[in-house]
Amino acid sequence: MSKPDSQQDWLSEWHLHPRSLELLCSWDDRRGVLLASADDSGESVIPNVVALCAPDHIIEVHPSFSNTQWEEATLVLSKKQIQGDLLSGPFPTKICLIVHRLHESPEWMLHRLQGLFERAGRRFVCIAATDRLEQIPGKYRSFFDEWT
Repeated sequence: MSKPDSQQDWLSEWHLHPRSLELLCSWDDRRGVLLASADDSGESVIPNVVALCAPDHIIEVHPSFSNTQWEEATLVLSKKQIQGDLLSGPFPTKICLIVHRLHESPEWMLHRLQGLFERAGRRFVCIAATDRLEQIPGKYRSFFDEWT
């Protein structure tokens, strides 16, 4: 499947493993992409990566979130089937979790993110961005394909 020229333009600016994009868009696992740059370009390209994945549900979290806000935002990842009101609309199957400024996330949030990668009841794609890759411990970076 060929991508529009505009997507090829921004994609050519990032170094990534050839299968990374294919695996990210397959929706068969819990996968992540870490957009690591020396400036804020990782944050600005998040919408492009989301568009490539074409999710039917997007969750955005920020380092300033409280534990309660995190729980509310990520609740759908723990549900394996529709629960509650049937009028709530279609149950999402392609969930994209966006984590802004991963390097600023508190330790508890990184730990919770690790838990989602290891045990979430749902498959999802996580897109995170950082301009300080060296500040993110390796145990958390290991869940991501790093695009630099």
